[in-house]
Amino acid sequence: MSAETPSASAEKTNKSKATCFGKTGYKNAVLVMFCVMCISSSVYHGWRQGYLEDRLRKLEDRVSSMEPRSFDVMASRIRRETLAQVNRRIRRDSYQMKQGGVFGDFVRPTRDAPECICPAGES
Repeated sequence: MSAETPSASAEKTNKSKATCFGKTGYKNAVLVMFCVMCISSSVYHGWRQGYLEDRLRKLEDRVSSMEPRSFDVMASRIRRETLAQVNRRIRRDSYQMKQGGVFGDFVRPTRDAPECICPAGES
C-alpha cells in the first residue's frame, strides 16, 4: 500500500482537473459555441428567406390581378388626352378658317424655329 499524504492526493486531483479543462477543453467549448451560433444563424436566415419569398409571392399576385384594371385606366386616360388634343386643334383650325374665310388663305400661327435649318456647310 502506498501511503499518500492528503496534499499529494489533492495535487493529483488538481492535475486531472487541469488537464480536463486545460487548453483543449476551452478550445472545444469555443468550437461548440461557434457551431451552435452557425446553426442558429442558418435556421434564422432560412426562416427569413421563406418569409420574404412569401411576401414577394403575395405582391406578385396583387400586381398580376391589378394589371387588367390598370390597362383599362391607362387606355381611358390616353383616349381622354387624345380627344382633348383633337378638340383643341379643331377649335384652333376653325378659328383660323373664320379669320380667312371658308376658301380664304389659311393662316398658320408663327412658331419658334432656329435661324437656319440648312444642312451643315450651306448658308
